[in-house]
Amino acid sequence: HAMRVAFDQGDLPGGELVGARREWSLAEFRVWARSFRKSMLRPDGADGFVITVANFKGGVSKTTTSLALAQGLSMRGHKVLLVDLDAQASASTLCGLVPNADSTKEMTALPLFMGDVETIDGSIQKTYWDGLDLVGANPQLYGAEFVLPARQKEDPGFEFWRVLDYGLDTARRNYDVIIIDTPPSLSYTTINAVMAADGVILPCPPSSLDFASSSQFWGLLDDVANMLYSKTPVKKKFKFFNVLLTRVNNKSTSTAVVRDWMTAAYGDIMLPCEVPESSATQNAAAEIGTVYDLPRGSMSSRTLNRAKDAYDHLVELVEAKIVKCWHSQKASVEQSSAVN
Repeated sequence: HAMRVAFDQGDLPGGELVGARREWSLAEFRVWARSFRKSMLRPDGADGFVITVANFKGGVSKTTTSLALAQGLSMRGHKVLLVDLDAQASASTLCGLVPNADSTKEMTALPLFMGDVETIDGSIQKTYWDGLDLVGANPQLYGAEFVLPARQKEDPGFEFWRVLDYGLDTARRNYDVIIIDTPPSLSYTTINAVMAADGVILPCPPSSLDFASSSQFWGLLDDVANMLYSKTPVKKKFKFFNVLLTRVNNKSTSTAVVRDWMTAAYGDIMLPCEVPESSATQNAAAEIGTVYDLPRGSMSSRTLNRAKDAYDHLVELVEAKIVKCWHSQKASVEQSSAVN
């Protein structure tokens, strides 16, 4: 009823009548989302929330997960920044930017890692997707793996793992959510991405090799974090770590077995949703996009809806975690102000 009243009064974008249907652009849709979802938006004074999507292995849907989260959260009214730290630049390509042409060295995180700039701001550019901006990647980003240890050697007091964390300070004020897509390795850039994060999501298919690799990820990450923060009085704290089942093929006899292993090993940090292995996702990637880019009629509605529903559920769960953290942060600030 409230939406109908807003439409009749002309308070919100009216869209365009196409035949018997009324259609809205993404930008118009986001205006409606922000108007009717105010309780889910970032409160005044709260920082933008940083989520890093990471896994040592390639082919586990890191980039697909990162971009689907970015697009899904933007459709819910949030202003999102996607940071592509993988020199293969898959996320940048899916955002319509050609490495070395659109994503030049200056438009990546490399100037920040080199120490030429102090913030990521100058590398941010718009994408075709309203509400989603990008820090792109290209093969030159591999240079960060040499620059960061060289800077550490020259200056023992330099904290190579905090460069991205500090570089996102302004972006945290300008964006609601920052999603970081990482390379498939425990690299200097991956360490930066994890240490800049408020929450970490590890996509993992339910296969024995991927499960074994994921367990190594947590062990190595714990060792690295303990080493980096061993002499610092303030330790790194995360709001959440989660494992997401991806590329799930329920026709495979091993899927149920490995799913049980992962549930037993990870318990509550397993997200209660799964992303299926789907022709919709594959077709979208072939057309340089995600399931959110596919138009109606491009395949069977059942196949498309199944893939979209999985990502919608993921976005809903992650958004709920973010909103909870925002309101917790707001309550802490208000309590501190009241005491002072």
